[in-house]
Amino acid sequence: MPWTLLLDTGSPVEFLIAITGTLVLYGAAYGPTGALLPEMFRARFRYTGAGLSYNLAGILGAQYRHYSQRRSSPPMPVFGWA
Repeated sequence: MPWTLLLDTGSPVEFLIAITGTLVLYGAAYGPTGALLPEMFRARFRYTGAGLSYNLAGILGAQYRHYSQRRSSPPMPVFGWA
């Protein structure tokens, strides 16, 4: 992403622009989730269903990303050990 190049410039203003742009996109992506998830469940199960689905999706998504990254990249040393 082009704004990530601003992080290496050393300028505090450009760093602030890059972080602001990243957080705006993050908010635009995850903002509607708060309205969408509760609507998917009946009123009796609304908050439990929304909480479980949000947290389980984060856990499963993070797990999948870990394994896909592990397959596509060479092994890296952990804390300097091979």
